[in-house]
Amino acid sequence: MKAISVRQPWAGAILTLGKDVENRSRTLGSYRGTVAVHASQNPAPATAVATVEKITGAPVPFYGAPSAGIAWDFGAIIGVVDLVDVHTYRDCADHHGAPCSPWAERSGVHLQLARPRVLARPVPARGQLGLWTVDDITADIVQRYVR
Repeated sequence: MKAISVRQPWAGAILTLGKDVENRSRTLGSYRGTVAVHASQNPAPATAVATVEKITGAPVPFYGAPSAGIAWDFGAIIGVVDLVDVHTYRDCADHHGAPCSPWAERSGVHLQLARPRVLARPVPARGQLGLWTVDDITADIVQRYVR
């Protein structure tokens, strides 16, 4: 099983608020398929909350709090998503210059995501940069918790 580490609130937005593009500085290669979403131990800058709320029109839960739910945890694999495409802004913008998603930035690489599934329980894991491989034991646990 492959995984990506994503900071909160972006990880929670992928799994519960319709964030269908993850922006990266470089491509992750040719892999397409199911990817575990690992919520990094440290959150994104505070401005990320305002960005998520502006795009969704919904408040971001107090991530990390038990009442926020599994999708808003830290330092764990919290869900899975399908990586369906990888492209640049130039490759996804339509003839009017609109991006492929309101989540897409004008620079870097877009990871196009679909079918987000929150796990029944968070699975503690140490994240890594880029696309990484989850060890077999952790992958088995993640598979058991996919809803």
